[in-house]
Amino acid sequence: KETRQQIKNLDEVFKLLGEKPEQMTCYGAEGLQKEHDSFLEEQPSKEILTLFVAGAAGKAEHYEIESYTGLIDMARLLGEKDVVKLLQENLKQEQEMSKKATAAEKRLGKELVPPMLEMEAEAQSANAD
Repeated sequence: KETRQQIKNLDEVFKLLGEKPEQMTCYGAEGLQKEHDSFLEEQPSKEILTLFVAGAAGKAEHYEIESYTGLIDMARLLGEKDVVKLLQENLKQEQEMSKKATAAEKRLGKELVPPMLEMEAEAQSANAD
């Protein structure tokens, strides 16, 4: 739902600026994808992978927040008040998603880390015997 609204807002931004959107490679997003792929090669446990994905979601949100913040700054410098308003709507949605991602990451950490530590302690204890 939010993504569709963000796309509508961005389409309106392009209209206001008299520009047409062009497909471009986002090297920041590519970097996040490469990080994910590299991590998968390490064959982490299901729990570790879950924690990694939760953290990656937060990284992606922060990347989007910084992108919108920069665009808003440029639009302000250009005196594009309507563009600023639309971009701020998108920024607000990204900030809300970031809060949700952070909360999910903390919740998952509390659920998954203690049992993992307990299993590790049991393994060390068994090795000591």
